[in-house]
Amino acid sequence: MSDTFLQRITNLGTGQSARTAPPLHVPMRFFASAIVFFLAGAVVLLVTASRLPSIPYLALHLWTVGGGMMLVVGALTQIVTVAYHISFASTRWLSAIWWAIVMGAVALAVGFSLHVSWLQGIAGALLAVALLGYALLLMITFRQPHKTQPCGRFIAISATSLAVVALLGIGSAVLSTRTSTLVFHHFPAIHALIGLGGAFGSLIVGISYQLFPLFARTKRPAQVHPSTTFALVVAALICGVTALTLSPGIATFTVQLLALLLGTVTLTVWLLDLERFLSLRREAEIDFALANQQVAAVHAGVAVLTGVAAAVLQWTSAPLSVRLSLTQGAGTIFWLGFVMASMLGWLFKILPFLLYMARYQPYYARREVPVYRTLYRQERGQLLLLIWYLATWLLAIASVAMHSSLADIGAALVLVTLIGFIAAQLWVFSQPPAEAFPERTDGHPALHTPSHDS
Repeated sequence: MSDTFLQRITNLGTGQSARTAPPLHVPMRFFASAIVFFLAGAVVLLVTASRLPSIPYLALHLWTVGGGMMLVVGALTQIVTVAYHISFASTRWLSAIWWAIVMGAVALAVGFSLHVSWLQGIAGALLAVALLGYALLLMITFRQPHKTQPCGRFIAISATSLAVVALLGIGSAVLSTRTSTLVFHHFPAIHALIGLGGAFGSLIVGISYQLFPLFARTKRPAQVHPSTTFALVVAALICGVTALTLSPGIATFTVQLLALLLGTVTLTVWLLDLERFLSLRREAEIDFALANQQVAAVHAGVAVLTGVAAAVLQWTSAPLSVRLSLTQGAGTIFWLGFVMASMLGWLFKILPFLLYMARYQPYYARREVPVYRTLYRQERGQLLLLIWYLATWLLAIASVAMHSSLADIGAALVLVTLIGFIAAQLWVFSQPPAEAFPERTDGHPALHTPSHDS
């Protein structure tokens, strides 16, 4: 990784990025909270796995609402300012959003635990206010003159989807207290589709178009098609939501298959774009974060194909339980194998630097920045992600086969991976202070040679 990129991503360099990026504690607050919620969700999953092989609502919402939303807002807060060279209108507004997400996630967890629908409604309202407030803050921020970046439209659809998901959550909580209706039965599925695909999936795809050239240390080739990928993402989401709102029938089945086909094409175009980035990289070794993103994308493809199988089985004599278990398995692979694996892969790469700079920032102007390998060994990240993928498949198989023992093992491995991730980040603080690194001979950061880059 080049030192220039490190300056930008940590907000400690000179120039426009340093002037526009928020104080380091602002995104770090969101990142730290996300890790806490991820860990809490893993504990809940471990406790309940043997009783419910599919991922329980409580664990899933601790991950999505608490962990996922925190991570999305934190990442956007850092990336928007760095990529577009614009600053947020108010860091106090960001603090208020953080508090609203924390209170909403905790209220939602308590509401699910105690089966209190009105508390779930309050949680949804808090989250909707937080996410709508963040969307408004983004709109105000982007009114400033800014650069054009390929991830901009993906960021917009992700922020919009997060707000819609929160509003759908309120609707689900309200309708659950009344007579069951056909609309209510569709709410959870639409809620999940827009959340997983619109809020998290689209953002991961968009950010990859921004980060791959930086990590691969290459220019964006003309053969890359972010606009095509974006159009396919939107089309797949529209078809998916439409299929979930229609009554069962051949027309619904056709729209379902069209949505899944568009999802498959989207992932194919995206993977080809990522491969083009890597084909132009300056170094022979492939960065493990980039390789992990490709593996995670393949898992998304497997999840989509599993969804195709579940849709086709509607027209066979297969029991409803089989179709539901396949759908649960597809959701498990998509969330754990694609969304969370992607998040963890990028955090393995970026968070050690943020933590190191947060502790040793006073020395930065006088000392050389440590390279990635000094703070974190790729082998550790690869091993933890390998365990994570193993846990993903165990939980997916447990969802399909309703095998509680596999669910227990998978849940334990999820917890082990997250604990290992936290331990790896804490290890950064045990590293020697910046005095241990060579002094600079001028007032500018020293560039590391390619042989030392990760």
